[in-house]
Amino acid sequence: MALREVLLVALATLLLRHARSQTSNGEQVVSRDGEDCLSQYAAPATVLAVPEEVVLVLGNSGSGKSALAKHLSRHDGDMKAVRENGEFFIEGDGIGGSIASVTSVPELFHDNETATNYFDCPGFEDTRGPCSEVTTTYYMKDIARHARRVKVLLLAPHFAVRKGQDRSDFLTMLRHAARVLKDPAKLQQSLALVVTKVEAPVVKRNNYDGYGRVSSDLVKAPDSDVRSGVEAFLSREVRPFLAAMAEDSSVQQEERTELRNAVKIVDILLLGGVETRRHGRVSRIGLFHAPDEVGALGDIEIMRNGRAELLELVQGLGYADVQQGDFGFSVSARTKVFALRRVQQLNEDVVAALGVLGQAAKNQSASAYDPSDIRASQERYAELEKKAADVARHLKNSTDVKEFCLRVAVPEDSSVQLADKCAILDVLQVVSEQPVVDHAVLATTWAAPMDSVTEYLKEKKEWHSFLLSLYQRFNSYPVQLQRRSSSTPFPSSSFVELPEFAAEAEALAAFAATGQNLSDVAAVVSTASRGPKTRCVGDLPSGGHAVVEGETVLLSEAVAAARNSCAGPLQLLEVYALNTVFVDDTVRLPSVPLVVAAPRWETLGSPTINLDGEDGEPLGSAPAANCSGERGHDGRPGNPGGPGGVLLAVGMDFAGNKVRVSAKGGAGGVGEEGGAGSGGGGDGGAGGL
Repeated sequence: MALREVLLVALATLLLRHARSQTSNGEQVVSRDGEDCLSQYAAPATVLAVPEEVVLVLGNSGSGKSALAKHLSRHDGDMKAVRENGEFFIEGDGIGGSIASVTSVPELFHDNETATNYFDCPGFEDTRGPCSEVTTTYYMKDIARHARRVKVLLLAPHFAVRKGQDRSDFLTMLRHAARVLKDPAKLQQSLALVVTKVEAPVVKRNNYDGYGRVSSDLVKAPDSDVRSGVEAFLSREVRPFLAAMAEDSSVQQEERTELRNAVKIVDILLLGGVETRRHGRVSRIGLFHAPDEVGALGDIEIMRNGRAELLELVQGLGYADVQQGDFGFSVSARTKVFALRRVQQLNEDVVAALGVLGQAAKNQSASAYDPSDIRASQERYAELEKKAADVARHLKNSTDVKEFCLRVAVPEDSSVQLADKCAILDVLQVVSEQPVVDHAVLATTWAAPMDSVTEYLKEKKEWHSFLLSLYQRFNSYPVQLQRRSSSTPFPSSSFVELPEFAAEAEALAAFAATGQNLSDVAAVVSTASRGPKTRCVGDLPSGGHAVVEGETVLLSEAVAAARNSCAGPLQLLEVYALNTVFVDDTVRLPSVPLVVAAPRWETLGSPTINLDGEDGEPLGSAPAANCSGERGHDGRPGNPGGPGGVLLAVGMDFAGNKVRVSAKGGAGGVGEEGGAGSGGGGDGGAGGL
């Protein structure tokens, strides 16, 4: 099945969960109002600091949540009451004066006096569209992931909980709350209702004087009457309606579960009150009055007194121990359609970005190639292949989008904005409560670019392993001996005709794949066919300093080349091989300092490096006597032998037999014989010895 079809099927069943007709309507909404949102939506950037103990302030958009949270936490210094068209309103930073939602990111307010944290949560039925709803739902789930002990204040404006008024606003809030609070029983001691924007009804009061005369005036009804009215509305109108709907067999099971939760919430609100320190047991229904005069909130008596009563209610509630699974945050049908379309779009973007990422990784691996060092290139490709394979394996083992994205290593020089796309997908996955991308997609389509990189690097590694094998064969002693005896280098074309090499390359399926491969082979053959270079360095007074350098050097070849290249006797010989030096024959370098350095040494047969000094030159005879009767001249002592040479050998690997090194001083020369003496007078004397 094509990736697009997989997404459509999986996400339609797991993410949408709503009727076809709703989808159609939702698509119209998105296409009309949400196209800019669809293409420009970015993941939320704000990171919430969620304390373990919080009071969640929940309600529909425009119900007064921000004003209440700031007022209770004493962050109301900027809040003031104003009057417009005969009605009083509260103004302040982050407080809306209409049904439009202002809060998009949950804001934490801390009350220092009571050490209480209030979270002003984004409103249900957000009026700003799917992008805002996705963001607020994501943040609410973030709170649920970290909060461990909570109290909950549900808010409803006064007009929504009065008999004879439209009850749809309150029912909407209750049903949202029922989805959020999946286990109301846990909140039996932790839940309250705050009625906001309360304007107490005015009632006529009769006054009797002592003479039986009656006068009357208008006064506001006491708060107890307002609470009684709300309780009556809940018990007589709201609860029976919800209970009947929850038992209606024509209602879908999921919706019936939601309705039953709503009934449980109403039952908790109608329970006996909560214990307070100052006023004993008070109702679970608190009142947040509308101001009755203009000025700063802290200067208005009804607001100060109301805050004190509400703080008693909050302190009387107990914290409920909760877990992440106790909360559920759902989004509207319109936003579900938005999420589906955004996931489809992002999936295409991610696949394209991963393709660019894979190509970037291939391009980056090109830096591993060093034509002058095949072994280093092979080792580098092997290292890169292992890393790529590890990344691909980890990606395939990812359980969700977030884990997948965390495991993708983006090259620093890549312009792929993969992290942002992954962050949005993570948000949509959190919001949807279902995997937005199937695990099979992660393991196949998304991991495919890294599989491609792994295969590419594997081929490169194997090709360079072959080149390394070829390089080693061409630098073996038999081939190098043949090269030494040949007057011309190996033609590169002769290599491709050798059946054993061609068969090996063909097995790798890489030999004739690219022109670069042929160039690699030609470079190996060319390198192996070149003999060592010899140069004489004129840094010694008597000359004779030779340097021999090559890929592979035969020591016997190096000595012969040095003698042929430098005039006069050798005084110093340096031999350097990048690959191997073969000690292939006995060499004689009397009294010569010899330096041999190569990564690898191989000894053939039983050669000797003889650096012994030459024996002293023999002398003849001393001069004979000239006069009669004289002694002949005494013979001189023999000449001293030459000093032994010095060997400095550097290597890492040594193969073959042992090599014998001799660096003795030369023996002294034979002394001169004494000269003959002359004959004596008379009978003649005998000659001198």
